[in-house]
Amino acid sequence: MMEKDPKMVSSFEGLAELALSQLRILEQCSIVCGPISTGGLGSVEKNIEIIKVVSDYLESTGIRIFNNIFYEKYIVKLKNEWESEGNTGYCTPILENFYLALYKSGHIKIAYFLPGWESSYGASWERNILPKCGVKIIDLEQSKIQLLFT
Repeated sequence: MMEKDPKMVSSFEGLAELALSQLRILEQCSIVCGPISTGGLGSVEKNIEIIKVVSDYLESTGIRIFNNIFYEKYIVKLKNEWESEGNTGYCTPILENFYLALYKSGHIKIAYFLPGWESSYGASWERNILPKCGVKIIDLEQSKIQLLFT
């Protein structure tokens, strides 16, 4: 289990260290990428639900998935603190100080992209940075995603 309680983490870098400890245990895994706070279905809750359902499905087929959604409530807390310091616009420390550390670790080998990723600032950033980190990109088909919800 994690050595530190995520509620006690005071920075995106610290949260990344916790996530990296989980990634070290998983060794090699995949991640589901798509809209969370911008784009997608226009709702954080709906976007997270799709990521969860697709992640669960991929895991059921034997693919080891890193659960980035676990960290989302802590990311939101840190984002709110970032905004309370007078910062505006997209909270790029989420990407640059949390996700980039995970992608550079070499533990995430494949990123499964949800349809509609183009509408998301963060997913578009991931799409650009992942190949530079040696992560393979696989696009998931809308028709197959819809089957998971029927």
